[in-house]
Amino acid sequence: CKIETREIHRFSHDIVHEDGFLKWDWPRIKREVFRGLEKTFAELNGEKLSSISCDSWAQDFGLLDKNGTLIFSPVSYRDTRTNGVPDKIKKIVTPESLLKRNGAALSPITSLCQLKAMSVKNPEILENASSLLHIADLLNFELCGVAASNWTSATVSQLWNIQNDKWDFELLEKLDIPSHFLPKVLREPQKIGVVSDGALRGT
Repeated sequence: CKIETREIHRFSHDIVHEDGFLKWDWPRIKREVFRGLEKTFAELNGEKLSSISCDSWAQDFGLLDKNGTLIFSPVSYRDTRTNGVPDKIKKIVTPESLLKRNGAALSPITSLCQLKAMSVKNPEILENASSLLHIADLLNFELCGVAASNWTSATVSQLWNIQNDKWDFELLEKLDIPSHFLPKVLREPQKIGVVSDGALRGT
């Protein structure tokens, strides 16, 4: 069996200033992904596309409400909202304890630090959120409507307890971070849904 790769569509994207944050240009990213799919289908010339898989930077995330509407688009890890957050967390949980719990060093870029910053500055957004999806999972949702977290992304977010292999609800409670929006986790490679006609049309 031989695997070959071929680039069909490439695009650049820049961080945008929105609502006081440095954010991913999510509308552009989504639009260009759909355009890439359109080009792919055109090159297949009637042949069947077996599957689509999404991968991305793991720490940044978007938040959906109970209706599946994106209520908070992904903020870039380059945003300054997490400045000083690691020091605040250290006063509650030691870095050594965190390392044992989730296998990652404390850093302002992690999902944990981003959520801690939001719990202080934007608690109303977290309160209204129903699902937290990292970038690749958010793309999956846009394509097929399934809100779920890939196990690989979950385990590097600093929200996952490597001791019991589950979301670390105890840690989040200690840090006064809500957890009701953490989604189900897909542990094995699998088909999670079917790409919608709307996604294929870019709508």
